[in-house]
Amino acid sequence: MNSMSAPLSLIIFTDVHYLAENLYDEGEAFQKIIDTNVGKYTEGSQVIMREMTEAVIREKPDAVLICGDLTFNGEKESLIEFSGYLKEMKDEGIPVFVICGNHDIEHRHTACYRGDKVLPAEKTSAEDFMKIMGPYGYDAAFARDASSCSYAAVLRDDIWLLCLDANVPSARGFLAPDTMAFAEDVLKRAETEGRTVITMTHQNVLKQNELMYHGFVLNNHDEVETLLKKYGVSVNFSGHTHLQHISRSEGLTDICCQCLTLWPLSYLNVRLELPECTFAFEKKILPVLQAESRQRFDETVVRMIAPQLEGRQIPERDREEMLQLAAEVIVPYFSGLESDREKYRNSSGWKLWHRYAMDAFWFFYLKQILEP
Repeated sequence: MNSMSAPLSLIIFTDVHYLAENLYDEGEAFQKIIDTNVGKYTEGSQVIMREMTEAVIREKPDAVLICGDLTFNGEKESLIEFSGYLKEMKDEGIPVFVICGNHDIEHRHTACYRGDKVLPAEKTSAEDFMKIMGPYGYDAAFARDASSCSYAAVLRDDIWLLCLDANVPSARGFLAPDTMAFAEDVLKRAETEGRTVITMTHQNVLKQNELMYHGFVLNNHDEVETLLKKYGVSVNFSGHTHLQHISRSEGLTDICCQCLTLWPLSYLNVRLELPECTFAFEKKILPVLQAESRQRFDETVVRMIAPQLEGRQIPERDREEMLQLAAEVIVPYFSGLESDREKYRNSSGWKLWHRYAMDAFWFFYLKQILEP
């Protein structure tokens, strides 16, 4: 670790949705899953994690933070296989810290895919998760919550990491009262001892999108936000939304990292400066499967939006232009990339949206992006 006067360098990634190679083939069952997979390039997860691991080892950050949804749908075999990549990072002297996501523990769709059949696969329990991920946060924790997979660990003598889990089966989406009490105990102790705390959650603490936040923010996000502000937490890292975005509220910044297996297959290189706890970050892109993952994402956006244009008197040529505009606007937006908003606002495709579908949800979604 660096000395306390030096910046802290972190690599952050999330929502890998890793699927063990032995759990699927190229049959009909897996193809159906891919078609409803909100754009993730799941069949490339081994290649993507190999590239991610090599990037971590090459860049040698002070620590790696992974904000949940490590596995596709909570397959124990996937988690074990995924842990092999983290071991390579740790063996190079790079600490790794994880938190579970809503897909990681006791998931209702845990399965393997053989031909046209969806078959049972072994689920991951909370106990399994903490044992398999023991070397990646839990074993090093100086405090652990008895009622969830939450824990606190030392990033550096002056910086603590508080990982907060809202995915226990009995209270999915909430930081339960016992977990809130655990968090406050850690934050009080940090305040007393003069430590800076950064936090990591899977679900967002702050809204990342005003139209699509239900189910993405913590269900008791207002309460959590109040707690973090009370103790001066300035940075939270989260995932879940699959969106690269930053939200701020009165001194608290929630940095939402994009899904690693969604184009453009990106992660964040973050530099924290103390004692002010200011930060700068660089978005980095893995140089693999770019064309394949972009095509998957484009096709997914079109498939999601097309039903809202059905039943309307829209000539096919106009409909195709509307869908093309939607993909060209939404895909970069999700990826945290700047697009030429003025160009799209003045385009014939956007005029067609005004003509044919001003009452559609996706019109308002596009409007939020193009005319904020």
